[in-house]
Parts: sequence; C-alpha cells; structure tokens
Amino acid sequence: MKNQRVFTNLLLTFGLGVIAGILFAPRSGEKTRKILAERAEQSIGCACTTLIDKMAMLKGRIGEYLEDMKEKVEDAD
Repeated sequence: MKNQRVFTNLLLTFGLGVIAGILFAPRSGEKTRKILAERAEQSIGCACTTLIDKMAMLKGRIGEYLEDMKEKVEDAD
C-alpha cells in the first residue's frame, strides 16, 4: 500500500514538473509543440528501425535453431 502511494506521488510530482516546465518555457507553445512533434517522430522512427533490426536478428536465430533441430531429428533416425 505504501509503495503504491509513493509511486502515485512520484508520478504526480513528475507530471507537475512537466507542466511547470512547459508553462515557464522560454519558447512559445507553437514552437515547443513543433519541436516535441519532431523529436517524437525521430524517436518513433529510431524505435521502429531498432525493432525491425531485432526482429530480423530473431528470425535468423530461429531459422538457425530450426535447422539444428532438423539435423538432430535426421541424425536420430
């Protein structure tokens, strides 16, 4: 129960910090939103590229594993 309260307070404090940072930012809201949108787009692109690379690596490993299993099954016969 105490951990949940600490986590809730942490999230609330973080959220208030973000809101205060946006309100007192030196840039206008339009510029800030544009920068945030560009960074979000870059982050999503990077995440997608990383995910595609990891999936390709996983696909290769699964293929190698299946080949090894086929060889073992054939050797067992």
